[in-house]
Amino acid sequence: MKKLITALLILIACSALAQKTLTRCIGFSVYYHDYNPNNPLFTRLTDSAVYKYSGARPGEIIPFSNYINLKFDQQIRQSTTEGNTITLQSFDKKDNVIQGLVIYQNTFDSISKVEFTYTANNDTASIVKYKYQNKNWVPYTREVKNYNTAHSILSYSFENWNTTSNTWRYYTVDSFIYDLSGQLQEKRSYIWDNINNQWLASAKSINTYNNGNLTETLQEYFYNGAWMKYSKMIYGYTGTLLDSAISYGWDSSTNNWSKFGGGNIYTYNSNHLLETRLEINNNAHRDSVFRLTYIYDTANNIIKYTQEDHTLRNKWRNTSKFDITYDQYGNQTELTILSGDSSGTGWQYDAASVKVRYYFKVIDSTESVRTIASNRVDVNLFPLPASGEIMNIYAKWETPQSFRVIIYDMQGRTIQCWDEPSCSIYTHSINVGNLHPGSYILKLQGHSEQALKQFIVQ
Repeated sequence: MKKLITALLILIACSALAQKTLTRCIGFSVYYHDYNPNNPLFTRLTDSAVYKYSGARPGEIIPFSNYINLKFDQQIRQSTTEGNTITLQSFDKKDNVIQGLVIYQNTFDSISKVEFTYTANNDTASIVKYKYQNKNWVPYTREVKNYNTAHSILSYSFENWNTTSNTWRYYTVDSFIYDLSGQLQEKRSYIWDNINNQWLASAKSINTYNNGNLTETLQEYFYNGAWMKYSKMIYGYTGTLLDSAISYGWDSSTNNWSKFGGGNIYTYNSNHLLETRLEINNNAHRDSVFRLTYIYDTANNIIKYTQEDHTLRNKWRNTSKFDITYDQYGNQTELTILSGDSSGTGWQYDAASVKVRYYFKVIDSTESVRTIASNRVDVNLFPLPASGEIMNIYAKWETPQSFRVIIYDMQGRTIQCWDEPSCSIYTHSINVGNLHPGSYILKLQGHSEQALKQFIVQ
């Protein structure tokens, strides 16, 4: 089930959530099935949480995510798998999270802390994690990021705390080089040599573009003092929509790209939303391994997502299905996960079946939270999935206004943030090559309109 949920998070962009009234999530609950295949009841409560807020901070749940942009002051969680916890958050004047404190099992002897700092442009500068040991806070990892004026990351380093010398010890660092248009040309990775106290080159990726579309990514590794070809990814498009991403391996015996390494084939519906993703095996016949299919409602929200595996009998078999419901404000209120039955053509309730419920509250004026107008802002991101280095943003505001652009990771941390002047049509290209593979949220927050888009970086 964990693999299925991981696959679920690797999804396409969700629709913009235009809200008439600002709401925020006040809790969620997770139920598993009672093992009776003939009884569609979910009775085993395994996880639940309630949230407390102050001021105008949002509490937004994005489809296919249990926790995103929840700027709560306190979370009280009970979980049969992860234990009971209390999480406390504090914020700076820009409402960025600067500290998260997690108390496990309601005892102060088991506790962790995360601290965030930001640049003057509101980009995440550092993330430091601590453990509470012997009544003292002891750091153990630190992430440090540097950016250029376009908010594109220039370097990302990961460090470990040396408890003997009480200093930070380098571990890895990535550096990024861009062309004049802001497209990522090259990424290099280094590993710190503790014996000789120097950085050692380990790997690099080189990107090639055509008319703004990423067409090839070449991967090389450093070995015996020289760069060696390892793999490459070839991308195909129809216009700006990504149709295929196929990988090849370098054959050093023939000095040629002769090893097919698998890939993905994408199709889209008439609204340019991802409809199917076909994953290809890495054998010579290029047999498909599994197929993902997405169904949307009239508001372009995903309401169903299915996964099928390809069998040796040359037929597709159902493996998992995800059904999603929404409230009148566009909030995801329920997620139900079922498994494929023994025939491979239907669905069944079993021990792996899960139902997640989300609970929301409409915030009134007494809580100093303004109402969001029902005017719509249309947002498109392309290419999707963002398997290249550049992702383009196109937004059309019904009412011209200045706004803030924010990118969150799936833990609700601000990855990038910048302000834009008033306009009715907004186009912008951002670098996503510096982001780790996974799901992210793009938020456009204006004075009278807002939009949220989920995207994945492969």
